[in-house]
Amino acid sequence: MAEVLKLGLNTKSSGFEINHALANSKLIQEKEKRANNIMIFGLKCDNDKQRDGQVNDLVGVLSVNSRQVNRIIKFAAMNSNQTRPPPVLVEFDSPNTREIALKSTRALKTHKRFFGVQVVPDLTLSERLGLKLEHNACVELNSKLPANSPFEWRVRSGEKTKIDKNKALLQNQHKSGTVNQPYCY
Repeated sequence: MAEVLKLGLNTKSSGFEINHALANSKLIQEKEKRANNIMIFGLKCDNDKQRDGQVNDLVGVLSVNSRQVNRIIKFAAMNSNQTRPPPVLVEFDSPNTREIALKSTRALKTHKRFFGVQVVPDLTLSERLGLKLEHNACVELNSKLPANSPFEWRVRSGEKTKIDKNKALLQNQHKSGTVNQPYCY
C-alpha cells in the first residue's frame, strides 16, 4: 500500500484508488487541452496553402475572425487508397471562440462550397467511445421499430433522441433510460 496525504491527514490508499485518481486527472488534462479545438471532416484540398485558405474561409462562415485561429493541423491520411479527405484540427485562442464556431455550423448548409463538410468539437477518446455506445444503442432501437414507422432514434447532444423522419423533435431519452413525456395542458 502507498502512503497518500489527504486533507492534511496521513491515510493509506490502495493502488487502485491512486490509479483511479491519476486516470481522472489525465482525463481532465486531456479535456482542457481540447477545449479550444474543433475538428473539420470532409474538407477537400490539394496542398497546405489551399487548405489554410479554405479553413480561413470556413472560419469566416462560422462567424469567427481568422486572427482567433492559433493553428491549423491537417492529419495524414491513414493510407493512400482512402477516398475521404483527412480531418483538419483547428485550434482557437479560447473556448468561447470554439463555442461561437460550433453554434454557427448551420451556416455551412447554405454554402455549396462546403457541402458535405462537418464541424465537430474535438473529443477525447472516452467521449468518442461514449458517443459510439449511444449510436449503437440507437441502431438497436431502430432495428426494433416497424419498417414503416414515422420515427427513428438518433444521437443529439450526446443523448438518444426519438425524432420523426421529418426531423421534428419529439422526445428525449436520457442516459438513465427514462423517457421524458411532453407536458399536456
